[in-house]
Amino acid sequence: MGEDRAEERSRKDKDRSKDKDREKDKDKSRDKKDREHKDKERDRDRDRDRDREHKDREKDRKKSDRKDRDDEPKEEVEAPAAGAADMAIPSVDDLGVKVSDSGGDMSMDIENTNKLRAALGMKPLSMGKSEKAPNAEDKRIEEAREQAAKKAKDAETKVIADKLESMREQRALQKKLSNVKTLGDSDEEDEGGAASWVNKSRTKEQQRKEEERLKAEMMRRKLEEQDDEAEEEDSEDEAYNARHLKGLKVKHKADDIMDGETMVLTLADKGILDEKGDDLNEEGDELENINVMEQAKREKAKKLAKKPVDNHFVTSIEEAEKKKDILSKYDDAPDEDAMVLDASGEALDLKAQKQLEIKKKMEAAMGMKESLAAYAPKVADEYMTAEEMAALTKPKKMRKKKKKNLRKKDMSDLMAELEASAPQDHSNLGSRDQKQKAEAEAKKAAEEKRGAAFQAALSKARDKSAMLREDAGEDWGVAEEDDNELYESLARARRAAEERQKKKKDSL
Repeated sequence: MGEDRAEERSRKDKDRSKDKDREKDKDKSRDKKDREHKDKERDRDRDRDRDREHKDREKDRKKSDRKDRDDEPKEEVEAPAAGAADMAIPSVDDLGVKVSDSGGDMSMDIENTNKLRAALGMKPLSMGKSEKAPNAEDKRIEEAREQAAKKAKDAETKVIADKLESMREQRALQKKLSNVKTLGDSDEEDEGGAASWVNKSRTKEQQRKEEERLKAEMMRRKLEEQDDEAEEEDSEDEAYNARHLKGLKVKHKADDIMDGETMVLTLADKGILDEKGDDLNEEGDELENINVMEQAKREKAKKLAKKPVDNHFVTSIEEAEKKKDILSKYDDAPDEDAMVLDASGEALDLKAQKQLEIKKKMEAAMGMKESLAAYAPKVADEYMTAEEMAALTKPKKMRKKKKKNLRKKDMSDLMAELEASAPQDHSNLGSRDQKQKAEAEAKKAAEEKRGAAFQAALSKARDKSAMLREDAGEDWGVAEEDDNELYESLARARRAAEERQKKKKDSL
């Protein structure tokens, strides 16, 4: 049964293919006839145009010949005057006319003939067809003829183009219909549909990966170009480096600049003349930041506003001499601390250096082995070194986890452990509370001991610092205030830690 259906299907396919072949042959023969017919019509039109042009050309030639004959002047033979017979006629040799004698006939060309006629007093002959300029009527006729021929040619070209376009559309439609499958056609592509779909998917995936690779390559090249441009700019800026900043003064303290913060400094404004106005101002350049200066001005104004008002009454002559014209709250404040840049571009804080030296002396006097300068904050580099990068990207070794061999316990062992861990004496239930109270008292005593030791060390440090200040013989009011603030902050931190521990105990 299946074989019969297959044979019938193959037979139908063959008949269908034969019908298609016949239709194609008919279309080809029809197209061939159409082309032959068009070629014949084209040849016929071309012959008609050629005959028409030939006739027009012949008419124009005849017309021009007729005009030339009408325009050609008629020769008038003048009667010889009286006594002409008695005149001597020059010979041919005297006139320089060349005469050829061939076959018993004498002949002259037109040029020699004109010489002879001029000697005889006759009008010379015309050398050829008169080249007369065409008149306006002839030009108009010629232009009209050319325009008519051009229009006819354009119309013929348009007709041919329209026919070719229609034939092209017809062929495209036939090709499209020939690709359409009917219900009886066997779909060979459907048999391998899954395989073809997989191949298409793989092809698309490869194209997508290739596009991504090209995009990544373009991005890499773009970044390399940017790096090259940055390196070129850096090389151009090498002419101005940190060495040129040596000696410049920064009108800010080191505390005003945070670690890792980028601050833009500009040259501070200064007068051309000095304070007296007699000479040029030869002070060095100073750098400042506008935002920091504005903040400092606001803080200064707040402090001045909080100052108490002085008594306006003067009790003695000395006070009157000391008294200024303006209020004391608006007196000139001492200059604030500043920094100076060195050849490496780093800021030198003179006050900080002096304080560091004092701390070193105090540490040496107190017998401390380590210096606080060892714990100074370090500024992180902007880029990692090759060793740091290698250590960061070092692959970790995969370690296999060992499984623990858990010993299985039976029920009897578990019961024995529970019995052993159970309390034997149920009368001693308050031992836990007593233990907690004893621990709390011990901790309290230890804290009191630590506090007493801290106070003793604090007083000792104050005595040492006072001794160092007396040896230096300078005003250490600012340093003393800083020390007091440091001690107060340490005391607050200690009290906060004690309160946290107390709260933690209460919660337990």
